[in-house]
Amino acid sequence: MQYKIKHIDEIEINSQLETLLPNFKLAQFCSYSTDKLQDMHLAGWSLLIELLEENGYSRTLLTELLCNDYGKPYVDDVYFSISYSEPYVIVAISDEEIGVDIEVIDELTYDDVKPFLNKKEKISITPESSVEEYYTIWTKKEAVLKLIGTGFQKEPDSVNVNSSQIKVDGKVVSLCKLDSVETTIAFIASYR
Repeated sequence: MQYKIKHIDEIEINSQLETLLPNFKLAQFCSYSTDKLQDMHLAGWSLLIELLEENGYSRTLLTELLCNDYGKPYVDDVYFSISYSEPYVIVAISDEEIGVDIEVIDELTYDDVKPFLNKKEKISITPESSVEEYYTIWTKKEAVLKLIGTGFQKEPDSVNVNSSQIKVDGKVVSLCKLDSVETTIAFIASYR
């Protein structure tokens, strides 16, 4: 597993994205409501190409891009995950399924997180918990939901990321906190 985190201003948008990505992905970029959102996603996919090439893959691999039933993109034999939290982008690649999330630590409250917690998580995450604890559980949960390929289309409270052994759909999940830039938190999820 390899990953890269970069500030959006440090990422050169790949000029060949239009020829490398399928039309459905390009149309998705065009549908974003702001130029800033488009730029974040273009930066993420450019960073993915950079990481693929650094690890011996051809950029043309992305011409074979498909999506699962929930819209998670994939290509055969290379798994990847992209996450955005302005102004940062993280990309991870692996030969096994993965999910990654990064969040800039800002103002998140218990009321923001509470609807996504299950009963067991509400025991350890309370209104008295720190902002970093809120972001930790949020980032873990989003990484797991990306791993299983559903994102928030699966009920987030159906996944317990605060147990000693995380299981989703009968599979054991491993979570690893990544070294990230200051003021951010990042986790990667994979199956054990």
